[in-house]
Amino acid sequence: MAQVAGTAALTGAVADPSGAAVVGADVTATNLATGANRSAKTDEAGKYLMTQVPPGDYRVDVTATGFKTAVRSRIELPSALPAPWMWRWN
Repeated sequence: MAQVAGTAALTGAVADPSGAAVVGADVTATNLATGANRSAKTDEAGKYLMTQVPPGDYRVDVTATGFKTAVRSRIELPSALPAPWMWRWN
């Protein structure tokens, strides 16, 4: 999916404590100013991608069966730049 001018992208991967990919994890980004959210699921490599996300500050939650919810309370998404975030459960 192509990126639209004036929007951001959130991308990364989710891994378990051994470093193995977590397939099917839910990644949700919630805009702190508006409350609007976007979601994605990790693929067979544990990777996720959200495109055309309005720039701003976001809370990102990652959930998967058998794991405690992981939260990053403030991630800044600048316009036109991908923001890579790697998640690894302890």
